[in-house]
Amino acid sequence: MLLATLLGAAVPDAPAAVGVAPENLDPKVSPATDFYRFANGGWLARNPVPPDRSYYGVDTEVQQRDEVRLQAILESPQVADAPAGSERRKLGDFYAACTDLDGIEAGGVAALRPIFTQIAALSAPQGLAALAAAGARLRSPDDGIAPLFAFYSEQDPRDARRVIGSLSQGGTALSSRDYYLAADPASRAVRSAYLRLLRATFGLLGDVAASATREAAAVLEIETQLARASLTPDALRDPVANTHPMGPAGLAALAPHFAWGAYFASLGLSPARVARVDVGQPETLAALDRLIVREPLSAWKSYLRWHVVYGRGSALPQGFARAQLAFYRVL
Repeated sequence: MLLATLLGAAVPDAPAAVGVAPENLDPKVSPATDFYRFANGGWLARNPVPPDRSYYGVDTEVQQRDEVRLQAILESPQVADAPAGSERRKLGDFYAACTDLDGIEAGGVAALRPIFTQIAALSAPQGLAALAAAGARLRSPDDGIAPLFAFYSEQDPRDARRVIGSLSQGGTALSSRDYYLAADPASRAVRSAYLRLLRATFGLLGDVAASATREAAAVLEIETQLARASLTPDALRDPVANTHPMGPAGLAALAPHFAWGAYFASLGLSPARVARVDVGQPETLAALDRLIVREPLSAWKSYLRWHVVYGRGSALPQGFARAQLAFYRVL
């Protein structure tokens, strides 16, 4: 709220523009043949993807304009010189920490050492649940890359007066199950690039080449098995088939080797708050349980370490960001 107030006070409203911008069209292309190119060809020709990005679109332009405005606010005297401990000063200090590239390089992955230490100490499959919860707490609720599965709140599909926990398939870093399973050249290229990213990441974490290669293969194997057990996008569109409210006994029956009590407790949820959970894809959860039994602890440690790091390139030394950018260019 404070940042919104500052933004409104510091930046005048831009003049509203309405209608279609003719310069963004490509009239040389028939809309009956390629409507996307007809509607966007002019803009695409003027805006090639910059070398430091894997994607560029109109939404990127909006984001960049917002970032320029936010930068002006956060570097203004009203924020930078605000009294210590004030809300404005907290915003400025947070911004300064995020833009301290030298400090980020010097710090390396020190901030992640505590959870890495917990992962290294994993000695039994029962400990996987608490570590998965710890990894989930490090993620944004909206990024969809929590370890093992996605867990979030939703309106109860059978009683809209209540909000309950919802558990759905997930645990894979790649956005489509086809990237793991399809045999077409493009999907194989994505898998090869993903393995390179995994190896590079484990190397940046300090592992020797042989260990990085072994860990990369272990992560890909676990995620491939999770993808194989996941429903297709078409199957996910059926709301009835993807709604299965149940209690603790139902969860324990589906995945008896996963310590549900420890998982929910690590998320700060009392038994009463998870007395009813909607499991979207029970068959995926059952497959995860079989994986917990089958895969060695060393593989799970590699998987958890990877999911702690993945998607954090901007908050880690530049080597991580460069490795992820090289992968996204293939993706």
